[in-house]
Amino acid sequence: MKKPVLILTLAAVCLLSACEKENKGFAGSDSVIEQPNSGQQNLERQNSEQPDKMDHDTRMENLFELKEYNGVPEMRLEWGDQQSPAQFHRDPLLPLGLYLPDQMEVYEFEDGNRWGYDGGKHYISILEYDEIYLSDLTLQNKELGKYKEYAGSKLEGNVAMDGFVVEKDHKKYFVELIYFTNEQVNALPMFVEVARHIRHIRD
Repeated sequence: MKKPVLILTLAAVCLLSACEKENKGFAGSDSVIEQPNSGQQNLERQNSEQPDKMDHDTRMENLFELKEYNGVPEMRLEWGDQQSPAQFHRDPLLPLGLYLPDQMEVYEFEDGNRWGYDGGKHYISILEYDEIYLSDLTLQNKELGKYKEYAGSKLEGNVAMDGFVVEKDHKKYFVELIYFTNEQVNALPMFVEVARHIRHIRD
């Protein structure tokens, strides 16, 4: 009678050992959740384990120069393998302006202008800063993580929004880049180049 008991005991030990190995695989899995759609591969949920802030900042760079506007109405912008002359446009409500390449145009609204293309489907806007803009920026765009001003991203259907917080003369502004996810490869490099050359206007 001892042999059946011994065999059952060994079988139980082997089963428990196999379960432990399987559970270890799940415990070691990556906590970052990637978006399933092919046009959203660069957006991922923020990891709860953030690197040391001081070390993180030293490895980052500024995107926004926010130089003072010197009155030059035109400059040349370059991104990827493209380049274009760009005309200066002032924001109607804020002491800021940007150089708009030929591929983009101005869309005027009562609460401020937008600068974009394709009928306004993809655009840049600048707003006075409010903390509420940051509340739903729960995603990270891998293309923008190196910039200090980058605050996060969000997705609404197939539309992505990347947010930035910039400051000049103790005044904060919120810059958003909005585009369809399947247009990111075209919109994002151009928008980043335009954002890099936003100017501050001192009246």
